[in-house]
Amino acid sequence: MGFIPSVLYARPAVAAPMFEMKEPEVIRTSKLPDGVRVQEIVEGEGSEAHDGDLVEVNYVCRRSNGYFVHSTVDQFSGESVPIVLQLDENQIIRGLKEILIGMKVGGTI
Repeated sequence: MGFIPSVLYARPAVAAPMFEMKEPEVIRTSKLPDGVRVQEIVEGEGSEAHDGDLVEVNYVCRRSNGYFVHSTVDQFSGESVPIVLQLDENQIIRGLKEILIGMKVGGTI
């Protein structure tokens, strides 16, 4: 068996620039009866959402360990594609409905 010398080259990887992510200032944190934790960042000034209302929202869904699940906001460009949801039992998951009912227009949680 002979020895075949090889040369490994290391080059820096080319990647998209990373934006600095800052934690938002949280006004208050609450825990819903089913265990969902909500952090209010901006209290809205408009009317409150009620059961059965049609709402337009952007969201970022993460697990409690920070693992990304889904979002309506592009993490690189910041562009968003809001979704329209009806706050009723058939159109929305229970935890999300509980969070949105009572939220005011312009609020951020």
